[in-house]
This record gives sequence, C-alpha cells and structure tokens, in this order.
Amino acid sequence: MREAWEFGKAHGVAWSFVSWLMLAEYAYNRGDMAAAERYCSDPSGTEPKTYMAGSVDSTRFSLFARSGDDRAAEAWANRSWKLPIAGQVNSLGSWSALGNSVIGLASLGRKEEAASLWPLTKELLLTGAWLIRSALLCRTVAGIAAASAGDWAASEEHHRTAIYQADTAPYKNLQPVAREWYAAMLLDRNSPGDADKGRAPLQDAITKYESLGMTYPAKLASKKLSAL
Repeated sequence: MREAWEFGKAHGVAWSFVSWLMLAEYAYNRGDMAAAERYCSDPSGTEPKTYMAGSVDSTRFSLFARSGDDRAAEAWANRSWKLPIAGQVNSLGSWSALGNSVIGLASLGRKEEAASLWPLTKELLLTGAWLIRSALLCRTVAGIAAASAGDWAASEEHHRTAIYQADTAPYKNLQPVAREWYAAMLLDRNSPGDADKGRAPLQDAITKYESLGMTYPAKLASKKLSAL
C-alpha cells in the first residue's frame, strides 16, 4: 500500500487517498495510532470532490472512538461528512460515513444517536452489499444500530449473518470484528445466560485477532473479557 501511495503521488493519481485509508486501518490494528491519524488525511484535497467524499473524516472519527481517544467527541461534533438520504441512490462515501458513524457512536456509548441511524442501515442492506471497502461489514453495522435501538431480535440476526458472511466469503480480517460486536450485543442485552453466551465469541475474536497479527484490537477485546 505504501508503494501504491508513492506511485500515485509520483504520477498524479487522484485516488491515492484510498491507499492511505487502508494504511490507517493497518496502523490501527498494530496500535500505531499516530500513523493511523496521519494516514486518515487527504493532502491532495481530492477526496471531497469524489463519490468517496466523507470516507476520510468519518474513518478518523471511527478510529478515535474505537481507540478511546478523547478527540472522538470533538470529531463527531465538528463532522463535515454527509450521511445517505433515505429513498434514493447514495454515494459510496456517504455509506462509508454511515458505517463509521454507527460504529463510532456505539464505541462511545452514545446509543441514542446510534439508534437514530437504524432506519438508514436498513436501506444500506437493501443495496445488497456485504461490505463497504475492506473495513465494514454491512450486517455488523445494522446489528449495532439495531441493538442501540433495542431491537434485539433483529440485531442478533444481523450479527449472526455477519459472522456467516465473514466466514464464507471469506473476509478474514472481519471475522473477529463480527464476533466482537456480536458479543457486545449479547452483553448489552443481558438476558439470562447472555453473559456466559457472550464470552465465547469474544474469546474467539481475540484468538482470531492474534492469529492475524491484529494486536491492538486483540488487546482492547482482552480488556473487555477480563472485565466480565
């Protein structure tokens, strides 16, 4: 990806910011948040002019929120990205912004705001897409929003489907992510037996994170497991 960025920079390729977004995710997985933040930028100023508009800033917000960075709240308050509009065709950037917004808000514990995006996530699923770029499973996004809205049955269905899709596609880097958010839903629902039921997918997520070298999310998930 660094080579792709350098090639794009040398040859004036407008889409080089996409390489940086992917590098930001890699940096997050290693726990190099300084690099992740640096990569979550578009020095060319190209991204806002494209159908990917909103991807960069919303990804930065999501990374801040997932890592517990205090700047996440400020990033959300000062957000400039546009979310999809119900009932019409929308850009990839707006769908990406929706996914990052739901995940970021849920990570911050701002359930009411995440719940308000539940109707839009239903429209996301109607596109037929399984994932947005390489970082977001649509069903996981829907499952998080549904849980935030208290629609536990829908949430569990979406999370289980997300795990199935990640395993069968396969999207290996998203297999532990799907399991961690499913575990979060079970623990948040807290019906009889949910606490014990949630430990298995959370432990499975940690094992998969570690096997893929995703050391930072493995560390964060391990803290959650230890707190149970």
